[in-house]
Order: sequence, then C-alpha cells, then structure tokens
Amino acid sequence: PFSSAPIPRSPPPMFDYAVRRSFPQVLERAQSHPKEASYLHPRGWTTLHCCVEYDAPMEVIKAVHQAYPEALFKVDYRGQTPLDLALSKEC
Repeated sequence: PFSSAPIPRSPPPMFDYAVRRSFPQVLERAQSHPKEASYLHPRGWTTLHCCVEYDAPMEVIKAVHQAYPEALFKVDYRGQTPLDLALSKEC
C-alpha cells in the first residue's frame, strides 16, 4: 500500500559525530560539508543542539553555527533552542 508519510532521512555524519562526542570530526565536517549542519532530527535537534548539550569545544560550536546560523532559532521537542540549552548549563 502507498503511504504518504515522508521517508525518514538518516542523520548525516556530522550529526552522528556530534552525538558520539567526536568533536574533531564534527569540526572537519562543518568545514568540508557545511550543509550537513542543517539536518533536523525528528525531536527537533540540530547538530548545534548536540554540540551545546554535550559540551563541545567553542571552536566546534562556532564552526557549526557558521555552517548553519539558522540553527540558533530551531526549537527542539522541549521548546529549547541551542541558546536555551547553553543558558541552562551550570558554569
């Protein structure tokens, strides 16, 4: 039977690296494949969300933000932007 549901897009390598906290690879992909930063996980997370949540080095966060500045305004399933996540972390 035909289904009108979209076929789920599998995460690009940059997102997978961020989830696994492989930040040197995230940085490399942000520079070599910047379009991967625009991936939106079904729960609303972007690579930038992952990098902030998992305490990526600032250099990585800046590179991912530069690759996809719009990620700053993407809201996840909890209603949080990457900036919200950053502000909720203890210093």
